Amino acid sequence: MPVEKTACIKTKRLQDGSSEEVKCPFYDLCKADGYQAQFHRNADIYILASTYLGLHMPEVLPTPRWIMIDEAFFDHLIEVIEVTVSNLFVGPMGKFGPWILAALGEGRDVLEAFEKVGGTEDDLCEMRRYFYGLWQRQFNDIDPSVQDDVAFKRLKPLNPVFHLIDALVRAIGADKKRCPQVMLKRRGEEVSVTVSVKHPFLPKAPILNLDATADREIMSCILPEHEFLRIDVSQNMYVTQVIDHRLSKASLTVDQQAGRNVARCQRILDRHASKYERVLVVTYKAVKGQLNPPVGWHVEHFGALRGLDQYKDVDAVFVFGNSRPTEHAVESQAVALAGNERDLTLTGKFQDEMRGYRSKTKKRGVMTPVHPDPLVQALLEQVREGETMQAIGRARAVHGRTHPVHIYLVSSIPVDVTVDRFLTLDELAAGGSKLELLADRFNGVIPLSPAWLAESAPDFFANERQAKNWIARNWTQLANNIYSGMRLIEGTFRKKGQKGASPTRFAVVGQHYAPRAMLEAHVGELKQYDGPEDTHSLHYMEINGTRYYYYRNQEDQLELADIEVYRASEKLLSVLNDNQPQVTRTKNGTS
Repeated sequence: MPVEKTACIKTKRLQDGSSEEVKCPFYDLCKADGYQAQFHRNADIYILASTYLGLHMPEVLPTPRWIMIDEAFFDHLIEVIEVTVSNLFVGPMGKFGPWILAALGEGRDVLEAFEKVGGTEDDLCEMRRYFYGLWQRQFNDIDPSVQDDVAFKRLKPLNPVFHLIDALVRAIGADKKRCPQVMLKRRGEEVSVTVSVKHPFLPKAPILNLDATADREIMSCILPEHEFLRIDVSQNMYVTQVIDHRLSKASLTVDQQAGRNVARCQRILDRHASKYERVLVVTYKAVKGQLNPPVGWHVEHFGALRGLDQYKDVDAVFVFGNSRPTEHAVESQAVALAGNERDLTLTGKFQDEMRGYRSKTKKRGVMTPVHPDPLVQALLEQVREGETMQAIGRARAVHGRTHPVHIYLVSSIPVDVTVDRFLTLDELAAGGSKLELLADRFNGVIPLSPAWLAESAPDFFANERQAKNWIARNWTQLANNIYSGMRLIEGTFRKKGQKGASPTRFAVVGQHYAPRAMLEAHVGELKQYDGPEDTHSLHYMEINGTRYYYYRNQEDQLELADIEVYRASEKLLSVLNDNQPQVTRTKNGTS
C-alpha cells in the first residue's frame, strides 16, 4: 500500500482538470516534530528497520556512504505467500487454475503444466496487469481526507494469485523450464499453493553485517561477493544438556504424553528454584503459559529473543525444546533465496543423521533431523539451532562474569556450545544423575561396595544386586572419569577387619580436600588406602540431626570444595552461610 499518498499527503486531480493538495490534519505537526521529521532533517547516521533493505528508500534521504546491518535480515527479503484454492479460479485465472492445481497434486511443475495447456507469456502478462490494476484502482478514491474506518473497509489486499503469475513470468524471463517457487502445501485435508518470493536487495554501498548466527550459505544467496568472518569468543558458562529427548513442540502440546512432559519440565524448574535468583526460561509460545516459574524468573518464547538485553545478569538459562520449522517452510524459504540462480534438492522431508556434541569429556552423538540440501539445512539450523543460541546469548556470558552462567539445554539437538554435563530428562527432573545424587548425599566420596550402597541408599538400591548391577553397568564410565561430565578419581581401600583378597573400590568426585577422612566417616577406620591424599582436615557441624561437613586448611581457615566440580558443596555453603556469617566465597573456593 502506498502509505505516503494514502495516509499522509496526496495531490488529487479534480473534475475541472485542476489539482489540490490533500493532507492529513496532523501532517505539518508530524513534519515538524514527528514521524515525517526524520525525512526532512540532515543527519550523519540514519537508523531504519531492516524492511527497508528490500524497499526503495524515501527520496528525501541521502545516498548512504556505508550500511551496517544488525542481526539476521534475510527473512525481510523473502516472503512465502499462500494462495487458497478459491483464488485459483478468480477472473482470467479460472482458465488455468484447475490445470495448475492438478499438476501440483501430481507432483509436476506448474510452468510445465501451464505451457502444456497452451498458456503463453502474453497470457501471464495480461493476467498480471489485470490483478495489479484491480488492486491499484482502489487508491483513486482513498486519500488523507478519508476517515480511517472508511478507508480500512474499502481497502482490499492484492490477490495473492498475482505473485503466482509473477513467479511464472520471471521464470520464463530467465529462460527456465521449471518454476520451483510455486509449491503445493498440504495441511491435513486442506490444500493450498505457496509462492516463494525474493525481494531485491536494493542498497548500493559497502555493508557490514553483524550477526551472532549468520550463515555463509544463506549470505551467498543475497551478497554473492561478501567476505565472511567468524570470530569465536570464550564464554564463561557451564552447560548441561539432555540427551534422550528432543522435546518437540508437539511433545508438550498435542502428543499423548504432553501433560507428563510439561510436568517433567515443571519439576526441573522446581528442583532448581532454591539454587538461582535471576533466571531466563525460554520455550515455545504455546507452552509458555503452562509453566509456573519461581518468583523473579522470566519466561520468553522462541522467535522473540533477538535484541533483548535485560537478561545479561541472569544466573542461569533454561531452554525447553527447540524451534524447528516444518519441511515445507524451510524448503519454501530456500526456493525464495535461490531464485532462478541455482537448483535445489527438495525432498519434502527431513532424514535422521548422527550429529555430534562438542564435549570436554567424551565423544557423544545423537540422531538428528537434517535435510540433504545445504541451503535448506542452513535455513533449518538458522531457526532450530539459531534460536537456542540466541537464548543462550541473552545471558551475555562474555561480559566479564566472575562466575559461569549455568545453561540447561532441555533438548537433545546439538548446538554450537561445549557441553560439560549430559543427563537424561528424568535425571534432570530428579536433580541430577544417580552418581550426582549419591555424590551429593555422601559428600563427594562414594564407596563402590554393593552391600554398603544398598544399606546406605535404600531409596536408590533395593538390594545388593541392584547396586552391583549399577556399578558394573557404569564402571567403564566411572573408571575413565567421564560420567555426566563430572571429574572422578578412582581409588581402593580395605576396612579394618575386612575379609577377602580384593580391596573395595571407591570414587572421589571433583577436587576433594579430604577424601580419606570422608571415606572413613562413611565406612569406619581404614586398614589400607590407595587414592588421593587429604590436603585439609575434615570437620562437621550437626544441625537438626544432619551432619554438614567442611574443611580447614593448614592455616586453620574454613574452606569448601570447588562448587563447579563438586556440586554437594552448594548444600554446605547454604547451611554454613545460615549458621556462620564469616563464610565467604574466595578466588580459590570458599573460606
